[in-house]
Amino acid sequence: MKLVLNNIEDIYESENLVRLFFPGVNFKEDDGDYAVFSKSGNEVLAKVCYKGKVAEIKRNASDFWETFAVLFSALSDVTGRDIPWGMLTGVRPIKLVLDLINKGFSKKEVLKTLETKYKLSPQKARLSYLTALSEKKILSETDEKSISIYAGIPFCPTRCNYCSFVCEGVEKHRDLVPKYVSLLSEEIKLSAEIARNLGYKVETIYVGGGTPTVLSEDELYMLLSSINSAFDKSCLKEFTVEAGRPDTITEGKLSVLKDMGVGRISINPQTLNDDILKDIGRHHTVKQFYDSFLLADKMKFFDINIDLIAGLPKESDASFENTINETVKLSPANITLHTLTLKRSADMYLEKDLYETYQKVSARVLWADEYIMGNGYSPYYLYRQKNTIGGLENTGFSLPNKEGLYNVFIMDESQSILACGAGASSKAVGKGGKIVRSFNYKYPLEYIRGFSDIIERKKKFQKELNLSLQTE
Repeated sequence: MKLVLNNIEDIYESENLVRLFFPGVNFKEDDGDYAVFSKSGNEVLAKVCYKGKVAEIKRNASDFWETFAVLFSALSDVTGRDIPWGMLTGVRPIKLVLDLINKGFSKKEVLKTLETKYKLSPQKARLSYLTALSEKKILSETDEKSISIYAGIPFCPTRCNYCSFVCEGVEKHRDLVPKYVSLLSEEIKLSAEIARNLGYKVETIYVGGGTPTVLSEDELYMLLSSINSAFDKSCLKEFTVEAGRPDTITEGKLSVLKDMGVGRISINPQTLNDDILKDIGRHHTVKQFYDSFLLADKMKFFDINIDLIAGLPKESDASFENTINETVKLSPANITLHTLTLKRSADMYLEKDLYETYQKVSARVLWADEYIMGNGYSPYYLYRQKNTIGGLENTGFSLPNKEGLYNVFIMDESQSILACGAGASSKAVGKGGKIVRSFNYKYPLEYIRGFSDIIERKKKFQKELNLSLQTE
């Protein structure tokens, strides 16, 4: 498809809007389809040709959203597609909703604005509003001197076919793990010194991955001990470890987590269908998931999150509904429903026919949202990613007072984060909302080889954090 822009400055937004209707589109391909988007003064024209059908809309527009609504309407007319999230293309739509609420908009006014100005479906408008209310409560209970800590373990038992995260299969790279954990512990110690020097209160700690529980019991103990000895936990509200792969969970490792004060874990089957688990490269069974969940649950110590994915290849409506039903029966503290996202580094990216299932996946997500909320859960954080089927979302649902705080803080971008490990991204959030980031090397071997440079970056980042506390 050819995209022609005349007097339209925002090329990025124009391309993203077209991609809502044509995921994976190649704008250099001349296949006869085209979209012309022009502006002259206040007059805006959008003309779109798709498979021989043409839609042309011309009207006056006085601001950004009115301008892009012209292109959105033409794309909608020519394709006949309903886009649940309307014109919103960003990762964090809830920030927009929170802004409306903080400006004093009533529930009715918020929903009307989302549906008319931004073209959201009524269901997504309602989901956004409920999520924003949950976030608002959590954010009201933190302050500028609170900080979150992240430690990353970029190793997994195997790499899932849909995955694009920074991780290495532990079987091939087992020799890197001891050195990596040792250096990560050093970075954690420095990060704790930074937090202490600046008077930060540690509010949440999140150990993610990869799969942290791929570590041995001794390695897990070493990592968590370094965190506990380094940081003042007197103000800590949440300590999370992703125990994502059921095939890495043992009673011994769970005991280490409990003894180290971890109160929240994730056990993530993605689906409760053995055939699909095999197809997507997750080398565990549904039974292993149940065994791991029940093992952790009987300890009566952990709040457990369960991650699920809508849109997995070959999954039927019946299989997906069974996964949701059985998960709800377990009554975990959190259920996080992801929509399959196909990034360029994922093995499944080239299977473009998956995009054609967006209407079916959208219906599944809509049903699942209502079913989960109908069983006592509330949405508490939400985000979107590029190349997600149907432009859909990832939503975290929680039982009352069981929200995952770190998830809210990282999505709202209102709290500074000290992040450690390969691929970690620290950020300093200033009083005026300005964000300064510091990035570690991406892969474990790079992290090990460039550790001295990472330490210097961390020391430099201390200055950025200090400035963030002082500047408006």
